[in-house]
Amino acid sequence: MLRREWINFLNDVPVKKRDSNNHTLFGKNIYLSELPFKVAIKYNIPILFVGITRNKRQHTVSILPIDEFNTPKEGLGKYIALLAELLCNDPYASIYIADNHF
Repeated sequence: MLRREWINFLNDVPVKKRDSNNHTLFGKNIYLSELPFKVAIKYNIPILFVGITRNKRQHTVSILPIDEFNTPKEGLGKYIALLAELLCNDPYASIYIADNHF
């Protein structure tokens, strides 16, 4: 990370419930890690959201920057908003999240 190389965080595994990471996805509570956002703030590095959606037999990879954020909670909220948009475009894009959170 300090050498400015790419780092990949898969942020879809539920974590212990804490007030700081309490967000909702489609009206249900979801608890994801704030670690990537803490690291980004500490080292002043950007975070990109990567998502894959399907349209008939074609897959689309989207790489979107997460807007600036000042706190890990704010960054996680922006991440979850992009996740919601991804799932609206392809409800099966993240079965793992649905299986582990709902």
